[in-house]
Amino acid sequence: MVRTLKEILSYLSPSTIIAVTALLISFTTLFLTHLRNPDIKAVFGSIKVYRNFHEKGGVGVLTIVTFVNKAMKTGVVIRASLVLRKEGDSKQGYYMQWREFNKLDVTTHAYVYEDEAHTLAVPGNSTITRQIWFDFYDPSFVLEAGTYIVTLCFWTEQNAKGKPKQESCKLIIDASLYAKLEAYRKTRKSNTLEVPLKGELPTHKLMNNNELENSLGIWWNVTDEK
Repeated sequence: MVRTLKEILSYLSPSTIIAVTALLISFTTLFLTHLRNPDIKAVFGSIKVYRNFHEKGGVGVLTIVTFVNKAMKTGVVIRASLVLRKEGDSKQGYYMQWREFNKLDVTTHAYVYEDEAHTLAVPGNSTITRQIWFDFYDPSFVLEAGTYIVTLCFWTEQNAKGKPKQESCKLIIDASLYAKLEAYRKTRKSNTLEVPLKGELPTHKLMNNNELENSLGIWWNVTDEK
C-alpha cells in the first residue's frame, strides 16, 4: 500500500519534521560549501597585440586573465589556449597555446617575462590573475580591420580529457590600428598596441553630458550646483 507524503507526515510530530528539515538543510549547505566540485570561470582584462615579436615576424597576444573559483574546493587550470577569429569568418581561426606568464616592470612600465606557462591552482572561493602570453609565429599572419572574436579555452581537472571551458570577448581593430600594424609588419618593426575590447570605454576620453549619462549613468545638472 502506497502512502502519500501527507499521510506519512501525519504520523510525525512537529519536532521530528523540524529536525528532519534542519538535517536536509545542513546536508545541502555542506554540499554547496565544501563538497561541490570547483567551479572555475575566466574573465578577460586588457589585450595587447605585439607585431614582429620574433625575428621571423609573427603576432603575439598578451592578455590579463582572472580565473574565478566560486566553489570552496581548490580547482586547477591545467592549460589554456587562445583562438582569434574575425567576426563572420566561419572557415578559419588562429589557434595559440599559452607560452608564458608576464609581469609589469614598474621601472620601465613594460611587460617582461616572469615564468613559463604552467598549471595554476585556484583556491576555493577566490581568484587568481595572470598576464598570459600567446603567440603565432607565421609572418604571414595579417590582422585586418574589423571585429575579432577572442575565445579563451581552458582545461581543468574536471574536463582534462574533454572539450575545454570557453570564455569569449570581442576586440576592434579600426582603420588607424590596422594601418599601424601593417606598417610594423612591412618594416619588420617590433611594437605593441593595446586593442580595445568591444563595448568597453577607452582608458581616457573627454566626455560630454550625453556620453556620461549613456555610458556611466552620470548626469550633471548645472542649475543644481548653484
